[in-house]
Amino acid sequence: MDLLNIRDRLVARLGALDSEVEALEAERREPLDDDFEEHAVALEGLETASALELAALAEIAQIKAALNRLQAGTYGRCAICEGPIAEARLNALPAATRCIVCAT
Repeated sequence: MDLLNIRDRLVARLGALDSEVEALEAERREPLDDDFEEHAVALEGLETASALELAALAEIAQIKAALNRLQAGTYGRCAICEGPIAEARLNALPAATRCIVCAT
């Protein structure tokens, strides 16, 4: 397993998510329009942005945990059974914490 490549992918995704969260937070800070209809549309957009931000923050936490496992030498081990996580699964989901058996 190419741990360096996985680490690079995780770090790149972390950077993209950080930028996304920053943009979503900037959007939230914009003042709302005084027009009622525009205000309603803006509030709906803020709800969507908040949900996207929460999802991004959750993924950031997962990536940071995966990077910590890489550093600790425990990356690729299932958090439940402690068996190996298949390389194909880690390539698809680099922050995976469970093998396919324990995940299902």
